[in-house]
Amino acid sequence: MRERYNMDICARQFTVIGAAQYRNQYGIIDDFRDRPRNMNSICLVKAGAGRFVRDGKERTARPGDIVFTPVGTKYFVEWTGRPNSTHMSLHFSFPPMGNPYRQSYSQQIVRATPGLEADIAFIVANFASEPSSLRLLSRYYGMVDTLFGMLVPDSLPETLPEIQKARQFIDENCCRKLTIDEIAAQCGLSRSYFHHQFKVATGITPIEYKNRAAIAIAERILSENRGITIEEVSAMTGFESAAYFRRVFRKLTRKTPTGYKKTCHGEEPVVRY
Repeated sequence: MRERYNMDICARQFTVIGAAQYRNQYGIIDDFRDRPRNMNSICLVKAGAGRFVRDGKERTARPGDIVFTPVGTKYFVEWTGRPNSTHMSLHFSFPPMGNPYRQSYSQQIVRATPGLEADIAFIVANFASEPSSLRLLSRYYGMVDTLFGMLVPDSLPETLPEIQKARQFIDENCCRKLTIDEIAAQCGLSRSYFHHQFKVATGITPIEYKNRAAIAIAERILSENRGITIEEVSAMTGFESAAYFRRVFRKLTRKTPTGYKKTCHGEEPVVRY
């Protein structure tokens, strides 16, 4: 059985097209090879698995994975699960002048953070009853912005292995103090050249990338530890102070750390700013 809700909502940065929940019997195939996607799609797998095949390559998305598929993608996906597979999908389009992130992205799978899972579930649950409410649109836009911070842009070229090495180094060390000089030294590049090339390849600075990686870990810690304090999470994720941690957390997620933790543990809804 498929449940789908559609509504066009024009916004300054993109158009929200719909939110849907799919329940498919074992072996169902969605084939977009002859009819490429005409919108951007965000899919959160809840049960079962999806085998995504594009350009002769296949990858499997499992529960807790998010699959981002950009407009124009040709692919097919086979859904498996006993008795059913379940996934949630959100659809949107950017304006004719292009997406506001100034990067191109291919279909890819990333692991959902607790915050993204909560946002997607909220949007799907409420889209039919309040598709144009500021509360829902705010959450929709925030979710898209958070996800795009996790995606790898196509502009990260194979000819820049130093940048790929830098990303891996930051991912592995994001919960401690890092400087541009230290990261550049790991790549064997000068500070200024590294900083420029990293921003060209990823669209953000190395410190912004480091903060996003650390905040993703902070979200997981807050969701899994009811009694932990914000000061403890700040120290665990390498921020110089709890005040700075709160500012970065709020900037990247549009939620306060305390409000996010309470929502994860069923105490009160997230307050967004």
